[in-house]
Amino acid sequence: MAAPLAPVAHHSESVDPTLWSWIQHQIDVTTGLSAAAIVIILGVVIVAIPVIVIVAAARSKKHAQSESRSSDPGDQSA
Repeated sequence: MAAPLAPVAHHSESVDPTLWSWIQHQIDVTTGLSAAAIVIILGVVIVAIPVIVIVAAARSKKHAQSESRSSDPGDQSA
């Protein structure tokens, strides 16, 4: 008797080897880059996105603080 939660018609590999070889071929043909170059590019993109968001948030906060100071000329506490 099969386990009730076991995947039905699933192979033992983590990915279908035929599909994976086709995906690799399509990436190689489309980009013309080596696997190492693709990994480096994706790594840079993955790291750059949060860095850009943090920098944009910091600049926005700084800009908002400078506008609030300049819009209230009677406030001398700054």
